[in-house]
Amino acid sequence: MNISRMDFAKGYYVALLAAGLLASPFLVNGVLMPAVHSDFVVWYAASFGLVREGLSFGTLYDLFAFDDLLRRATGEPGIAGLPYFYPPTFGLLFYPAAFVSLETAYYCFAAINVASIFLACRVMGAKSLDALLIAFTPMAIACIAMGQLAGLLVLGMTVGYRLLGSKPFWAGVVFALMTFKPHLAVVIPVILLAGRHWRAIAGLAVGTGVFALLSALAFGFEAWWAFLFNGETALAVIRSGHFPFKVVFSNYTFFRALGLGDAPSLALQTLLAVAALGITYCYWRPGHRAFDKVTALAVSSLMISPHVMMSDCALLVAPMALWFATRPANSGKIALLLGLALLFWPLGGVLLAEFVLMVNPYPLIYWAILLLLLAPLLRPRTAGQSAVQ
Repeated sequence: MNISRMDFAKGYYVALLAAGLLASPFLVNGVLMPAVHSDFVVWYAASFGLVREGLSFGTLYDLFAFDDLLRRATGEPGIAGLPYFYPPTFGLLFYPAAFVSLETAYYCFAAINVASIFLACRVMGAKSLDALLIAFTPMAIACIAMGQLAGLLVLGMTVGYRLLGSKPFWAGVVFALMTFKPHLAVVIPVILLAGRHWRAIAGLAVGTGVFALLSALAFGFEAWWAFLFNGETALAVIRSGHFPFKVVFSNYTFFRALGLGDAPSLALQTLLAVAALGITYCYWRPGHRAFDKVTALAVSSLMISPHVMMSDCALLVAPMALWFATRPANSGKIALLLGLALLFWPLGGVLLAEFVLMVNPYPLIYWAILLLLLAPLLRPRTAGQSAVQ
């Protein structure tokens, strides 16, 4: 399927305008929402407890104690049910938040996210206008407005990718930033192993170790024991249905929303995760083009864990930006699906899931992209086929 860059760009921008109009009520509410209604309140409360109250990091993993902390940090007596289950390394990011007000910290974090997503698109080679528009797709805006940090993760992913060829060790160190959300970093060692990037693997190990050590020195080594002891909290929260299955963007919750039980849904989640890892491993071996590598990395990162939220899907801006920069041959179908994922959120991620399908359709987009990536792997390669590294 060959689509000229100009034709695709025109259609993409028209679709972006339509999606923006559809999402405008949320976007206005999101950009102007009280910070207390955003996901960022979890990290602010954690910072509040550490900085202003001198609590131990382990206290953050106590669900009941953290509910009380949320109420003290926000002054909202009714707020509850937003657990903290991130590793101590994550604390290195949010620790300064409580030195200012919740609203100030929230808007500073949002600005950092906007800049990170824009820079990630530029790192992948997108022109400034393309990067700006991709950074303001409904999916990216949802991430920003809700106070999530996917912008920082996608920036780490893109910078790490770009450094692989020239500074592999430092590429690994940058990739280590993704371990701040470990469930989205599982794919990183797989791709480095597949590509035989040994120095990058060393950098990943060193970077991960340094970040872990810094967090242990900052918050105490017992913080890591508390995190590991409560390691199943995130999965337990998802499996319990604490968050409605139709608002979580994972394969596991897709099957649970269809009515399957916990065990078969978890089995299917595992099977699809293994398949995604296998496809990604194949594409990161020598002899495959950059667009397919980055697409496989971004999509498989969203396929691994049952705990994939809306904001995590902002990782898809990386392959979308690379498509605008390079427009590789026979990539139109994948580009359309990536564009759909970034533009479709107001309709598919909210309205259809809430009122029509009663299930989140985003995993279907992941599957379709992986099937399109799988097809060339099943065809024998000819000697004349060229590879784009």
